[in-house]
Amino acid sequence: MRMKSITGQEVHVALVETGHATRIGTDWTEVHPRFQMLAMSKGCVPEYYEPPSKQEEIDEVRKVESIQDLIIKAITKMKAEPLDGYFTQEGLPNLKKLSVVAGFEVKREQMIEAVSTMALAKE
Repeated sequence: MRMKSITGQEVHVALVETGHATRIGTDWTEVHPRFQMLAMSKGCVPEYYEPPSKQEEIDEVRKVESIQDLIIKAITKMKAEPLDGYFTQEGLPNLKKLSVVAGFEVKREQMIEAVSTMALAKE
């Protein structure tokens, strides 16, 4: 397979186990199969590689949700499938349980902001 470096400089690929080594420059170079995976991890691409368009990159960035959106989704999920201890006596989400459902540590301020946003959205 032919490959080239997209890092802007030549890439040196060496296999410690066998002692084999090769260099892949910015021009297309025939690369032995034993080097291909390591070469890709160091910034080389195969001949059939097509870089994503700028619009695809913009669309990918837009897919990233805000922390508040993720917290709101977690609270909504907790309300849809309530388990014992999910909510405090005041009706607020249990911070530790919310962090587990969200998949990251949620700070009290973030939780209160998300609950306020949800309350405003209902009005």
